[in-house]
Amino acid sequence: MKIVCPFITAGEPTVNKRVYSKEFLEKALEEYSKRVKQGIAYCEIETIEPNIVLNNCSHRVLDIKLNENQNIECDIEILKTPMGKKLKELFEMGKCSAHPMFIASTKIVTSETGECQETINEGVVLINVGIIPVDAPEYPGRK
Repeated sequence: MKIVCPFITAGEPTVNKRVYSKEFLEKALEEYSKRVKQGIAYCEIETIEPNIVLNNCSHRVLDIKLNENQNIECDIEILKTPMGKKLKELFEMGKCSAHPMFIASTKIVTSETGECQETINEGVVLINVGIIPVDAPEYPGRK
């Protein structure tokens, strides 16, 4: 199943005002792809925490890349676990979205419009490609 993370576009501010350059995203995805190739890129639903608890895993990333729109795109396998069943139901209802979890150092910069943005400086590491229900408080697109 293919999923796209619409919240992070290379070079553009996210809802929390962070900017991830294409270079840093590509580097992070390249590093994360090592876990994907080893078959150990397990992820959880309803978490934005960097630590994965295997009992809570709902899906596994099979492929990850930047698509032509500069968004992160994943091919995932939904696991045959209780949380995998819940994830499948959420996808069928159209009530969830991918949310990559990064660790990185940042710096605050002022944009041309005078707005402060947090620019990813170095050391971007992709920890998890979580799936978050759209009604969760952590959901980045929530109004």
